[in-house]
Amino acid sequence: MVEPVVVWRQLTALKFGFTSWNRKEIKQLPKLLEPGERILECLNGWYENGLALLVATDRRVLLVDQKAFNFLKVESLELHEIDKVDHGHHIMGSRLTIKTQSAVLHFRSMNRLRLRRLMDRLLGRLFEVQQWQREQVEASHQHLQDVNKQLQDYAIAQHEQLQQALSGTPPAAMNPPKVDHKLADYLFAQQLLKKYGPRDAPAPIIARAAVAAATKAEDAIVQNVSHPAYGRINNADLLGDARLEILGRAKATPVGF
Repeated sequence: MVEPVVVWRQLTALKFGFTSWNRKEIKQLPKLLEPGERILECLNGWYENGLALLVATDRRVLLVDQKAFNFLKVESLELHEIDKVDHGHHIMGSRLTIKTQSAVLHFRSMNRLRLRRLMDRLLGRLFEVQQWQREQVEASHQHLQDVNKQLQDYAIAQHEQLQQALSGTPPAAMNPPKVDHKLADYLFAQQLLKKYGPRDAPAPIIARAAVAAATKAEDAIVQNVSHPAYGRINNADLLGDARLEILGRAKATPVGF
């Protein structure tokens, strides 16, 4: 809900006129709009159930129909749900069709110029939303690739440390593998999501190569080995120490796998 003066200023900037056709619908806009939501364009027209006000914002498309006896009909189509926008004009006005997976909105208006302007601004905003979604997907893929590489490097470092222990290297000369802080933060966040997140949430996507590398390194630590400097080595403790370094505590199953 927003203040009525905010709606009035936005409509005035769009040079939208108040008439007896749209006065009731405009009074409903402050209750329907969200804080920070910006009106791109609006116009009067009609749909299958009668006269209505069509409003395009930077977040969604609203159809507002205030009928007699305080009967209010509102259709809200989020921008990310819109699959297709179709526009055409003829002698008696213009038409606009908006399709989603669950609904189809047919709207007609005599104001061809304003309806065309609404469609152009709506398509421009849809392009911005789709571009932002693509950037988020690419950033997510890049982040997962970085995490996969860090997992592989860490698994290889664990394997090299085990080989040093098997070859008889003194403990003082062994360099324990260090985990990158980004990987530690990521695994810790996945641990929190798994513990406190919704039960039906999808598991995080980790490349099979990283899982295979980590599994191979852990499979190599199956039996206890003897070291001349400090005797018997419990390799389960080595795995526990590695998980303790990454996650803050030892855990039998790595988070996210």
